[in-house]
Amino acid sequence: MIYHLFIKFLGCAFVVYLILFCVPIHAQNCEPLEKELKSHVKFLSSDALRGRMTGGIEEALVNTYLETAFSDNKEQTICEISYRTSYQGKLLKSRMSTCFQNKKQVNTVLVGAHVDHIGMGGELSKSIGKSEVHNGADDNASGVAMVIELQKYFSKINLPFNVLFVAYTGHEIGTKGSEYLAKHWKKKWGNCIAVINFDMIGRLEDSTSSLFVSSNNADFFQVASNNMNLVFDEGERLNSLDTRHFVHLPCITFSTGIHNDYHKVSDDEEAILYSGMCQQFKLYQTMIANLAMKELKK
Repeated sequence: MIYHLFIKFLGCAFVVYLILFCVPIHAQNCEPLEKELKSHVKFLSSDALRGRMTGGIEEALVNTYLETAFSDNKEQTICEISYRTSYQGKLLKSRMSTCFQNKKQVNTVLVGAHVDHIGMGGELSKSIGKSEVHNGADDNASGVAMVIELQKYFSKINLPFNVLFVAYTGHEIGTKGSEYLAKHWKKKWGNCIAVINFDMIGRLEDSTSSLFVSSNNADFFQVASNNMNLVFDEGERLNSLDTRHFVHLPCITFSTGIHNDYHKVSDDEEAILYSGMCQQFKLYQTMIANLAMKELKK
């Protein structure tokens, strides 16, 4: 028993050491991370993807990009989940990309962000009368870029839980992708113990700007401020986001807030603040390290 506890303690200390100290480039030198984040956002919010509408022909291009971004580790399982839904009386077939990091554990943490946007606008647009590409750089190419980079980082870390990374589709038409995922959770993914979500995280200007955090169990996630201005609520936003289908579990979502470009043709890549995203990356590293500590202490 003493030996077993000692091994668990060493494992906990090692995980935290790796996350907080061994790979400090994102905390001390953000340039490589900022470059990667910008590359993801620039592609996902390009005119060529025509606003990433759920079920649109451009969705295949999005998934091809995500599968390539997720394929940096042969230990991961990458797949598309296909489902059918409807919007405005039209039947849609959508496919969303997932990356399962199998750490050979019983429990799993779900990390996601919606990748779809509102296409050419229509009734969801706040750019009245404009039938133009709505690129959705902040909403939510920024969140998906964060998912990609967290996936890359944690593919190299032996966490005490598995991680399922998901780029949800169907969000803008009623969180259809996350609903399908919740109803069709695969046994091979293990027991989901927590849900982390990113939705519009690209407008953090500096340490005085607010990062909005909504959680139904903030104590569970133990979010450290990292000298950032965190504004918490008790989970009010969870029921309007993809987390709504997982609120029976500890859930947390992050956002830099609504702005004047929300659902407008002006939500473009040039307005994304990558230094602020880099700051957030460190916060998310630390949060997942805290979850690892919690899991190893069980």
